[in-house]
Amino acid sequence: TIYTLTGPVLLAVNPFRTLPGLYGSEVLRTFLSGSAAAPQIERPHVYCIAARALRGIQEQRLSQTVLISGESGAGKTETTKFV
Repeated sequence: TIYTLTGPVLLAVNPFRTLPGLYGSEVLRTFLSGSAAAPQIERPHVYCIAARALRGIQEQRLSQTVLISGESGAGKTETTKFV
């Protein structure tokens, strides 16, 4: 995987190539199903961060912020498309 978690921070490495099965609709559904405590929510993935933010809005009625940072060419724009 290109993702790892360090506490509440998701770190991603840009592989500079397409990785099949990393962002499919079936993968997305695993992060959007279940409760906030579901084990799949803790897997390191950009969908995990998006699902946490969505659940924060839906369940806690609180605004959410997702910060995407990195150097030029690091994949910020592509990552933002998945959030």
